[in-house]
Amino acid sequence: MLLEYKIGEGQEAEVYTCGEHTVLKLFRDASYAEKAHAEFERMKAVHAQGLPSPAVYECTTVNGRPGYSMEYIEGRSLLSSLLDNVLSARKIAVRFASIQAQIHTATVPGSLKPEKESLEWCIMHAGLSGTECAYGLQLLKAAPEGSSLCHGDYNLTNVIINKKNEPVVIDWGAAACGFYISDVANAVLMIKNGAVRGRINPAVRLVLALFRKNLAGMYLKAYRHLHTFSDKELHDWEVIRSMARLAYCSEAEKPALLKFIHTCFAKPEKVLLF
Repeated sequence: MLLEYKIGEGQEAEVYTCGEHTVLKLFRDASYAEKAHAEFERMKAVHAQGLPSPAVYECTTVNGRPGYSMEYIEGRSLLSSLLDNVLSARKIAVRFASIQAQIHTATVPGSLKPEKESLEWCIMHAGLSGTECAYGLQLLKAAPEGSSLCHGDYNLTNVIINKKNEPVVIDWGAAACGFYISDVANAVLMIKNGAVRGRINPAVRLVLALFRKNLAGMYLKAYRHLHTFSDKELHDWEVIRSMARLAYCSEAEKPALLKFIHTCFAKPEKVLLF
């Protein structure tokens, strides 16, 4: 398979065009083979359910690197739209929340595993102290199981608006059956603290950094018009997801996550939102 242009990358994989309508996601090395196959199966199950997601074609290996091919979605991410026009933030936040709320009411593909399984593993491998880890696992055990379709990595970069002005959500590799507030909490963490990759005008990057908290507030307000939840519920899931993110997030994200976790652990009786 001929690789053409690299159009995206993360910590674990890179995405290349390989034809007019196809892209290939390639993981960094052979150790990701099982993960690549599992992600392919999740993507396949989600698309078969009729959800706004790219079609996936086949698993493959290129130069020892496992991956899979899928449909190329031509369009712009919500993050790109926001960076082009910060004044459109409220409109983008409302659309971002609306798309996610629709996902949470969709039928969960039967092949998806309970989200709590992966969250438990992540918390146990987050490098926390024994008491902090126990606190996180206790919160996770007490939290509702849920029966919603959770994307697992819902963020502004993963929502593409195509040429028909229709949303297509990408990167369903962490999709699972879980409690919708977990997905909301993770989206909040990503808005407030997630790494923004790529070449961005320094002035725009600074504005975005200062604007993150307001944007998260707009998103939460919009989502709560569609599904309600308490600050306490959001707080508990933010603690859980903050701990889980430490197992796989970028180094740049960790200081803020750890500060939040340590504060919550020191004052467990208070509701402290990230």
